[in-house]
Amino acid sequence: MRIKGTEVLKYLLIGIGLAGVIIVAATAPNLFSALGLLKSRGYKQPQAKRAFDYAKRSGLITVKKTPNGNLVMLTEKGKIRLEKFRLGELQLTRPKKWDGKWRIVIFDVPEKFKFRRLVFAQKLKLLGLYQLQKSVWVWPYEILEEVDLMKEAYEIRPFVRLITAESIDRQTDLMKFFDLPT
Repeated sequence: MRIKGTEVLKYLLIGIGLAGVIIVAATAPNLFSALGLLKSRGYKQPQAKRAFDYAKRSGLITVKKTPNGNLVMLTEKGKIRLEKFRLGELQLTRPKKWDGKWRIVIFDVPEKFKFRRLVFAQKLKLLGLYQLQKSVWVWPYEILEEVDLMKEAYEIRPFVRLITAESIDRQTDLMKFFDLPT
């Protein structure tokens, strides 16, 4: 079975992102052993090397020579790509006990960013939020980190707000939708 290059790249960026900075000798075998995440997922050395070379060429990582070895770090572009990979795997958790509060996501994204607005709304729907109005979505559990991740990834931070409310009209409809105890 052929492994997609983007999958190897994703785990390369995750490995560097988790470590913050990686110091490796100049040789590829040392790089591969330093990125245990790739090895633990069954990727071979040539795959890791291709992903590393691509990340370097694409400006996703920088490599600086130091007396101790090469310093490998994510660039801003690499951090954004990593956020987008994380966004693709984003799922919301449903704690066993509801705290009785509603999280309301509201947004007013300008028309010039229409595509971002549509993708953001689609992601909210896929995550299971309830659409109360055109740009108003409701979720009964904590969602701050997830919304922050989406705001950054879609570059719409100034246009999105998150409100926590004790009550909301149509609450019984929402409780049924989310299968919450009444």
